[in-house]
Amino acid sequence: MKSAALCALACLAAPLAAQTTHMDRRHPLLLPAEGVLTGRIAEDDKGEAYYAFTAGPGPLVITVDITPDNANINLDLGVFDAAGHAKLAMNPRAYNDKSVMETKRIVLPKAERLVLKVGRNWYEGSGTFRIQVAGAGTGGGQSLDLPAQGTLRLTMKNGKTLDVDLAEVRSAMVQPR
Repeated sequence: MKSAALCALACLAAPLAAQTTHMDRRHPLLLPAEGVLTGRIAEDDKGEAYYAFTAGPGPLVITVDITPDNANINLDLGVFDAAGHAKLAMNPRAYNDKSVMETKRIVLPKAERLVLKVGRNWYEGSGTFRIQVAGAGTGGGQSLDLPAQGTLRLTMKNGKTLDVDLAEVRSAMVQPR
């Protein structure tokens, strides 16, 4: 988990084109726990990056800030459910040297695993971006679907075991460090 989060941060420092060798829709990286992606877009970037997170129930808010160097930048962002159905789409555009900020909000009726796609529609221009994913229950962690009864046994690296009565568990999630 820690290496996935570090890889996500390292990949964001590289152009989007370099990210495509590490990420695809079927194998998204975890969204960083703070829900913020930042990076630089090179003029010839044509790649897409994918990030998984859990959100809901309640509002999900995506805010995108783009600062172009001296030309136009048009990002292509989408949020998809596990079946690949679009939940939210954004195409923020920044022109010349004017920064732009765009926000979209949807309400999720239940908690669900989602994937954020970050790509481009227009392949000229360079600049920087910041994407913030916020709202009810958002995070890079992965919810665990546990039975209501039984014992969860964790075996630690040092050989010790920890037993948890599942009747006492409301929810379980694996969080990146």
